[in-house]
Amino acid sequence: MQAKFVSPILMWLIAFAGIAAILLLAPPLTIFERNTPASFAFAIILITYLGFFSIALWQNRQASSSAAGIKKLITTGLYSIVRHPIYFADMLMSWGVFLLFPYLASLLCAIWVNAVLLYWMGLEENALRKKFGRKYSDYEKKVPKLVPRTI
Repeated sequence: MQAKFVSPILMWLIAFAGIAAILLLAPPLTIFERNTPASFAFAIILITYLGFFSIALWQNRQASSSAAGIKKLITTGLYSIVRHPIYFADMLMSWGVFLLFPYLASLLCAIWVNAVLLYWMGLEENALRKKFGRKYSDYEKKVPKLVPRTI
């Protein structure tokens, strides 16, 4: 896929189309009963999500662009901890929603969103490797994709 098509808008259209299909087609099965620990975990995830998403977007205002629109490689701040802090936050939030709404549809939506984001990260990284060359390859060696080395 060409870099200009590696757009967050297209990615989210694909993700939301899958979510809509799952919500329409999945049977209303409960995976586990809603409980206080799950609600508490969701609250922590929500706070983490808001922090990661807001800070990462502030540090890299180009993040809403397609890979072709990125002019400068950001390697500081949250981007020095993980290469994809916004995707990390989005993935974490998808599992938080499942904890809050423990239904089969929520589980399938979380799996779908994570699959789309992982695939899209690969497309984005290929485009960034082509655009920034060795600089991006060195960055990949130093900084993990999603999970910080030390938490």
